[in-house]
Amino acid sequence: GCAALVWAANPRLGPNGVEDLLLDTAHTGGDARVSRWADCYGAVLAALGGDAPPFLRIVRPLDGAEFTRGAVSVPLVAELEDEGSPTVVWTSSRDGEVGRGTSTGVFDLSIGVHTLTASTRDSAGFRVSDSVEIRVIAAAPRLSIIAPAPGLRAARGDRLLLLGTSFDPSDLEDRGLEDREVAWYLDGDEAPIAGGHEATLPPFSLAV
Repeated sequence: GCAALVWAANPRLGPNGVEDLLLDTAHTGGDARVSRWADCYGAVLAALGGDAPPFLRIVRPLDGAEFTRGAVSVPLVAELEDEGSPTVVWTSSRDGEVGRGTSTGVFDLSIGVHTLTASTRDSAGFRVSDSVEIRVIAAAPRLSIIAPAPGLRAARGDRLLLLGTSFDPSDLEDRGLEDREVAWYLDGDEAPIAGGHEATLPPFSLAV
């Protein structure tokens, strides 16, 4: 097993070279029965020229976490150990690169399932990465009726103004619903009586 790891670290080594590294890096000082035993980690480092790859682990977000788009920032926090200062790059399987650094955040991930990957490459050329999967869901929109006012009394035959506003936290550009996404209903009716943020009903004849 150690020989396979050493050979994978440096395929240019022949069988004798692998054996020499295992012998040169072996632990010493055991008891009378075992005076030396293999140091796989030391042998692999020697095969790599003495340079250890960086250690990288995603701390946040947790694998399987769920976030509401527009409500909170998704934390991107990684633990990095390396002799140098390589840059950590965060990418999403849906949105591409979304951040840099060991501690940052992203507010505008698209709705859906993302595989978030943190990766780094050190000065020796070693590249390591870690990934988690998260889900981003849409926030429920909020609507307010401006007109008619609560308790309005309308005479039969009057035209009735319907006026409302909407706010969609998941829409980070204009934060509003489109007119085609807004409909007006009377209690108990399956079909809308009007659509859009502003509408005027024909001469009012509804008994409500």
